[in-house]
Amino acid sequence: MISVLISKVMKECALKQKDLAAILDVPLQRVKRLTGGEVQKLSPNETRRLVQTLNINAHWLATGTGAMFNPQGGEQLGSVLTQLKLSSARVTELGLDGIDAQAARDIATGVASGNLAMVNAALEVLRHKPASDEQLLLDTYRRCTVQAQANLIQTAALLAAGLSPRGESDVSPTTRVGGTHSQHASGDGSIQIGSMGHTPTKRRR
Repeated sequence: MISVLISKVMKECALKQKDLAAILDVPLQRVKRLTGGEVQKLSPNETRRLVQTLNINAHWLATGTGAMFNPQGGEQLGSVLTQLKLSSARVTELGLDGIDAQAARDIATGVASGNLAMVNAALEVLRHKPASDEQLLLDTYRRCTVQAQANLIQTAALLAAGLSPRGESDVSPTTRVGGTHSQHASGDGSIQIGSMGHTPTKRRR
């Protein structure tokens, strides 16, 4: 049923799939699945964005009954849609993508609809945006299989502890790990971890 409702929203608001993807802040493939009947229900965030951005009636989205739009705020819908399409065109022109692109759309849409919460949320996202190398790591992680993600987490934990992924110590001979604890790479193939001034315990590599 959700595919029928989404199709009605797109028709009523004259939206293309890429426009809806921008509104929902989801990949285009997600919109194709929504309109193709492969998805049974919207996520809470998708529902929230439709309600806030397009003034869609949440009850109508959940049940298919009642009015499609909320009675209040409908007069702003035309302005919101116009601003959304203008901002999307500007985003493309500037070559923005990812977090920057969505934040730009949200700010423009929030200003047009008088939705200060949306504007503030977009600004907050930009304020906490990860550095480019951090974003690269995050994007790589998201593209991995579940097993590969587990391997990446394990590798990161080893590197953070001063060890190479193969178990070789990157710190020698003794390094303060945290607090009063130390780590020592001994010659017998083990790593000694313990408190300063106490007999360390050995952990085989």
